[in-house]
Amino acid sequence: MIAISSLKKTLIKWPTNEIKQDTHEGFKNIGGMENVIGAIDGCHIILANAPLKQPETYWNRKKKYSIQL
Repeated sequence: MIAISSLKKTLIKWPTNEIKQDTHEGFKNIGGMENVIGAIDGCHIILANAPLKQPETYWNRKKKYSIQL
């Protein structure tokens, strides 16, 4: 976290007003979502075994146990 935080001015770019408006309209057109200026994608870390507690909450759409990163 310290490394990422130290690079935040380089890695994190807030959109300009024009880009915000284009993004708002794009999300509204594709999904009807209002006031969205971006999205973050994630990935699944596949687990070798089902967790002992609440294994059903770790079952993903690809029929594997995973944790969302």
